[in-house]
Amino acid sequence: MSMRIRSLLVALVALAGLGAASAPEDLSRKVTHVASVPETMLAAAADHAGGPEVLTAHRLPVLKPNPGEVLIAVHAAGVAAWDADMRRNPGPRMRFPLVLGTDGAGVVAGVGADVRNFKVGDEVYAVGGVRGGFYAEYVVVPAERVARIPKGMRFEEAAALAASGLSALQGLDDVLQMQRGEALIVHGAAGGVGTLAIQLAKLRGVRVLATATSEDGLALVRRLGADMAVNGRTDDIAGAARQLYSGLRAATRSSVASMRFAAAAAGESRTCMAWSRYRNRASGYA
Repeated sequence: MSMRIRSLLVALVALAGLGAASAPEDLSRKVTHVASVPETMLAAAADHAGGPEVLTAHRLPVLKPNPGEVLIAVHAAGVAAWDADMRRNPGPRMRFPLVLGTDGAGVVAGVGADVRNFKVGDEVYAVGGVRGGFYAEYVVVPAERVARIPKGMRFEEAAALAASGLSALQGLDDVLQMQRGEALIVHGAAGGVGTLAIQLAKLRGVRVLATATSEDGLALVRRLGADMAVNGRTDDIAGAARQLYSGLRAATRSSVASMRFAAAAAGESRTCMAWSRYRNRASGYA
C-alpha cells in the first residue's frame, strides 16, 4: 500500500502537468541524517475529542525518523473534513495529545536509515504522518508517502494536493478504470476531490459531466474543463447525461483509505444511473 501511495503521488504531479517527475537520486543512507532541529516543537493538538475549541497549542517533542522515514519541517498543512471527523471521533487507536493533519508540505529536515530518494533540504509534500499529523512544526512520514514539490508550486498549494489528489486518482484509475473516450459524472465537482478529478479525467481524454450547487461552483468546474456543468439540486442531471453522452460512469466523494460512492441529488442521480445501467455503461454507484 505504501508503494502504491508513492506511485500515485508521483503520477499526480506528472499527469496534472504541474512539473516533470524526475528520476529519484540514489541517496542511499547507512545512517540517519538530520538537519539542526530543536528538541521540541509547537503543535495544534487535542487532549480529548470535541469541537474546534479542543485544539490548543502544545509543546511536544520532535520525533526522530526511524529507518524508512522522513522528518519534514512543515510549512503548510492541508485542512479537510476528515480532520474534523477525526477530532470529533478519534477512534480507539488514537493517542492524546492528538495532532491532526492528513497531508501537508515542507522541507526535509531529516531522513532515516536506508532512505534513498530524499535528502535534507528537499521541498516535498506528503500524506499520512506517523505518530502525529501535519498540524505541527515537524512531522515524520514514511518515505513512500512523500514526493518532491514541482518547480513553481507554492507550499500552500502542494499541502492541499496529496489526500484529495490520491482520492481522485484512486477513483478514476483503481475503481472506475476510466479510458480515453469514455464519459464520467463527477458529483460535488467544485470540492477538493472533484476539482482534481475533472482535470485528471480530461487529461485522460474522458468526457466530464460535473454537478455543483452554486453559480460560483458551476463557473469553477467549467473553467477546469468540464464538458457540461449542471446544478445538482435543481437541474435535470439525467437529461443532461442523455443529451451529452451515449454512456456514463459515476465518480463521487472518496477517502484515501477506501472509495465511497454516494449520490448528490439522490432522486435525479438514481434516474440517471438507471438509464446509464440500461446502456451498460454505469459502474460504482450507490
